[in-house]
Amino acid sequence: MSEQSKPWYMLLPIGLFLTVAVGWSAFWYVSFTSAKETFAAWRERAQRSGLQLECAQQNWSGYPFRIELSCDSAHFSRIGTATDFVLSSSNITALSQVYTPGLVVMQFTGPTTFDLNPKSGDGLSMTGAHAPALASIKLAENTPSEISILIENFDGSLKVGAAESGKLTAKKINLHGRTAKAPSSGTIAYDFAGLNEDFSYDGPQRDPIDKGPISFNSFVFNTRVDKVPYPWPDKLGDTISQWAQNNGTLEITQLDLTRSPVRASMSGNLQATRAGLLDGKLKGKIVNLDKFLDRLVSVGTLSKGEASIAKNMFRLLSGNNDNAAVSTELSVKDSKIYLGPFKIGRFAPLF
Repeated sequence: MSEQSKPWYMLLPIGLFLTVAVGWSAFWYVSFTSAKETFAAWRERAQRSGLQLECAQQNWSGYPFRIELSCDSAHFSRIGTATDFVLSSSNITALSQVYTPGLVVMQFTGPTTFDLNPKSGDGLSMTGAHAPALASIKLAENTPSEISILIENFDGSLKVGAAESGKLTAKKINLHGRTAKAPSSGTIAYDFAGLNEDFSYDGPQRDPIDKGPISFNSFVFNTRVDKVPYPWPDKLGDTISQWAQNNGTLEITQLDLTRSPVRASMSGNLQATRAGLLDGKLKGKIVNLDKFLDRLVSVGTLSKGEASIAKNMFRLLSGNNDNAAVSTELSVKDSKIYLGPFKIGRFAPLF
């Protein structure tokens, strides 16, 4: 090989790089243009079905690997359909990778307000400040099939129905939902899972055990709810009512709760009755059960005598080790909660 031919070999990698870069840029541009057209078509269809997305300013970007839409002073709503909602945030940024167009990741910059069925008497409203929140949505035939949400350092309020708003704080709220079974005979099943840290809610909705604020250091759950009416009725309360009329079941495969110094790990099934009450059993283990019983005495749920009998009974089961994990069962009958023979609380009626 002559000395004069060597520079051409040195330029070959650069030429290959430029060819790939031009090809990828063309691919990205086609995907980007297609995404904008798809979004415009979706927006037109969505408006016909009641969905509205309003932005004070809208920007597209993402080159070279993403397709990104930024919406300032975002207002996303659906009014006049089966389930109304309004979501407002100072900024919503949605992006997808060009090679996974069915997966959309969204970032919400607070403060954020979310209203579910705002015009009904049983709606839900949540508003507050938070760190930039994330949502992942996996689409299947233009319908969300999987949704994940991560909210950190939330400080705000929660209102259910006509009740006054309560203060809601959480270090982390991580929720996941997916369609467990395709719609059949007018019902559908969903899987839900979540991880929550340093959660506290002080408002009209109270702890079913001691009627105090709902709070815990950590809360992990994994559940499946079946026989949910599909499509959803106009009101959230009607959805819950029809689920109860269908004798819907809440299958709890994991329920781990820590409220220092008590830790509980349970699983089981709860079933709705046609009267809007819950029946079922949860089995598992509770650590520091004595401390839990002392708390029930302090709030008047158990008498000192009942707590003493329960402590002696569970102490025998734990091998006389007060801090051991005690295997036990929580029974739910007509929404009343029982620990062994002792009634320790109740769930509010579903409707």
